[in-house]
Amino acid sequence: MTTYVIIDIQTKTTVGKVYTERKRASAQANRLDMKYGAIRYVVKSIYADEAN
Repeated sequence: MTTYVIIDIQTKTTVGKVYTERKRASAQANRLDMKYGAIRYVVKSIYADEAN
């Protein structure tokens, strides 16, 4: 199962929670970008074998 996290590209840290749908993660990253005023957040896929 693939999950998604939002990464702050300036600090290289995860932001918020883990998402199961890319659409929701992307929407949240877009909201954070709009609040910040520039592109700062990206969505990264985390595969089940990487989580362990």
